[in-house]
Amino acid sequence: MVSLVQGAILAAGRGERLRNAAGALPKPLVELNGEPLLLRQARLMAAAGLRRVVAIVNRETFSLFDKRPMDVAQLELIVLDTRNSLETMLAFADYLAPGYFLAATVDAVLSSFEFRSFCSRAMRLLANNDQSDADLGAQTVRSLDGVVAVTRWRGDQRPLFVSLSPTGDVAGFAQDACSLVTAGLYVLHT
Repeated sequence: MVSLVQGAILAAGRGERLRNAAGALPKPLVELNGEPLLLRQARLMAAAGLRRVVAIVNRETFSLFDKRPMDVAQLELIVLDTRNSLETMLAFADYLAPGYFLAATVDAVLSSFEFRSFCSRAMRLLANNDQSDADLGAQTVRSLDGVVAVTRWRGDQRPLFVSLSPTGDVAGFAQDACSLVTAGLYVLHT
């Protein structure tokens, strides 16, 4: 049985491009409709049924929590300076229990419905994948390592482009421009 009970929020970057427009605030503290992005992601994860949410933030962001009171009780905060998102993602291995987890960039902006729908669809895909892998008599059509949300590229400056196979599987990630980019949500196994 595939279950999704833990989440990981990538929030250790400096957010240079957004920082200039947000009064020098680090990206996790920038507000959308009066709510800091970091807390918004944690709230969406909790609403999607995740019982544990871990976020990695850098020292600068953490130091500003004193100046900007926030309810972070729903989060397990890890203070860690990392060089990039991949290093942040790999650091979660030390803090997550074995199993599937939802990883989200702090700036992935989806409605609550879209967020929950992605989680449900990802878990159905992975459950079907695990079922076909377990059935020794059936030929496995595909083997999924995880699920990534994609969206159309809307001109952001440094996206992670995604190429898809004819069956809709991710064929690769690239820096070369194409029509699809990651939407900042991933379901992966530790």
